[in-house]
Amino acid sequence: MIWGWGRNIKVNNFVHHGNVDNVIVVRRSRALGDDAGATGAPQNCFNWSIKGIEHHGVINEYVIRIDPTVGLRVASTELTGDIEVAVNGPFVTGGIVDPSMSSFSSLTLTVRDHVNLKTIIGTPQQIFAAGNTFASFSTGVTDLRVQALRNARIDGVEYTLADDTAVAVTPPRAAGMYLITSDTSLLRVFVGFRTAGGAQCVAVGTEPSLFTADGTDGTLTGTTGVDTEFTVRASSAGPLYFENRRGASVTFRVTFLG
Repeated sequence: MIWGWGRNIKVNNFVHHGNVDNVIVVRRSRALGDDAGATGAPQNCFNWSIKGIEHHGVINEYVIRIDPTVGLRVASTELTGDIEVAVNGPFVTGGIVDPSMSSFSSLTLTVRDHVNLKTIIGTPQQIFAAGNTFASFSTGVTDLRVQALRNARIDGVEYTLADDTAVAVTPPRAAGMYLITSDTSLLRVFVGFRTAGGAQCVAVGTEPSLFTADGTDGTLTGTTGVDTEFTVRASSAGPLYFENRRGASVTFRVTFLG
């Protein structure tokens, strides 16, 4: 329905009947003219305001997605604003957000299933972490922003990492503490962190076996840390990184405190 990129984009009251691949795509157009032959990722996609968008029909992929090519994707820090979309929830085939947007925390989505009367409000990062399908949410309004302020109901936000993969999580503030818990891997540890003034993660007390809190500033890509271990790291760019190299999938929860 909507495809493009740019600053201060505003679209209101757009209704479409029929099948689409995605409702909104943040991506260069690959068209003739000024955008011909684009070689880099879109930048400065700030202050988007897209309201009153309705789609009636099948969505073959996602409500919102970004470029499938890594080098051409808009960065998580380059997309900000508010988007409101209503869709037929049972006919969303892939998910609410593109999995490649799992670290996007500066864009607020309000996505409504006007068949089952469900409304989900949150960032792409929050929606992806909470299940990313309308079936993951109860009828009524689920405001993930409120849950984040309440430390995600004290249970933390749950993530599942396959072996040799990592996830970036933007903390609510630049310094504090977080608790990692896991039912299946006995991964339970309290970590102090900061992402400014010398980014680092430090475990409080004795580190569990097969766990490392990396005290240096940087990222984790999935194979950065020691093989067989679960590694955490902070970046001065803003995110915290969680990496699983334990040899099997690990499901864990992160709760921010202080």
